[in-house]
Amino acid sequence: MNHHRLSRYVRVAAALAITVTALLTPRGAEAQVPALAACPAGLAITATAPNTSTGTTTVTANVTPAGINFKAAAAADPASFHLHYYVDIDPTTTLKPGTTIPSGDPKIIHSGALTQDVGPLAAGPHTVWVVVGQLAHQACGGADGNVAVGKATFNVAAAAAAPAPVAVPAKTGNAGLVTPTESPALPLALAAVALLFVGGARFVTSRCG
Repeated sequence: MNHHRLSRYVRVAAALAITVTALLTPRGAEAQVPALAACPAGLAITATAPNTSTGTTTVTANVTPAGINFKAAAAADPASFHLHYYVDIDPTTTLKPGTTIPSGDPKIIHSGALTQDVGPLAAGPHTVWVVVGQLAHQACGGADGNVAVGKATFNVAAAAAAPAPVAVPAKTGNAGLVTPTESPALPLALAAVALLFVGGARFVTSRCG
């Protein structure tokens, strides 16, 4: 085999090796996405209802074990978890550990915070359930094998009614003014007669004197 033919075989083998390596090597971000952190063992959640007498609708979640890495989903940290506040929707009827919690529902608030304002809410009774989920929104289970859930029930008072306007009593009497039903002619006539009488008396007196 001459030198030129050997070089050709080497080049073909090298190109083939490069092609095979490229095909077997994972491409893009899909191959680099790290695995999500496993849900904490012994997860338990309780929820504290808001003090609605102060006008707030903030629910506080208490989660054990302590030290869980809570972040908003927007942080895109695969080792993190975040909370889902279900407002007047009971997740225990359909949600199972590992089930993906939907996004885009205004009654399911995705939050990285342990305290969350869930209002404004209409007057009346309300219940908020709190569920911990992984970065990809999969619900985490508790020790009993069901979804770990905290629950807070509270009542929002109705807004205070506006005070009724103060009634102004109708005015009575006319304070000496002539009412529309009275005619000014009679008082004027009496005044004229009085003047004539006085004038006549003076005339008679002057004549007699």
